Order: sequence, then structure tokens, then C-alpha cells
Amino acid sequence: MKSLVYGNTPLLVCDAVAYTTIDYAVALAQSGLADRVNVPTFDDSGTAVTATIVLAPALYLVALAAADDEIGDNLMTIPPATRGYLYDIDARTAAVRAAP
Repeated sequence: MKSLVYGNTPLLVCDAVAYTTIDYAVALAQSGLADRVNVPTFDDSGTAVTATIVLAPALYLVALAAADDEIGDNLMTIPPATRGYLYDIDARTAAVRAAP
């Protein structure tokens, strides 16, 4: 698990979501673009929730190790909706990087 810090707000996410979101943020920043994404996160009780954030060059993200790492990189425990997010963001990242 990671705390994906957006502004001053920590979002509890699985490792794959943290790294995929940061990769997309980097691609957008390098291209001078912005996008809105619905990030699959967990609340304090461990319930799956969604946070809508804007990724833009002037906004920063930081991924920190979370204190309670039950999911980590185990893709077998990632819910289908979260896997859908990962595929979508990977596709968006590839599209941004492929643009002239």
C-alpha cells in the first residue's frame, strides 16, 4: 500500500495505482497537459472509495509507504474495477507519450 499524497491530502492506494498514476502525471507534465482521473482509493476503515483528482504540471504527487500494507503489489487481490483503472491509465499514458 502507498499513501499517494495529492497536495496535502494522503490517498491510500495499492502500489500499482500509485506508480501508474505517477507515471501518467509525469507523461502529462512532460507534454504540458492536464487530465482529471478517478483514483480507486481506500478510506480509513479499508472500504474502497474513489477520489477524483486533477493531474497537471503545477500539481505534485508523492508516493509514500503506507503503515498497513495488506495489498502491496499482489495483483491477485486488486479488485476488477481497480484493474480497469490501471489499464485505462496505462492506455492514456501511452497515448500522451505517443503524441507528437
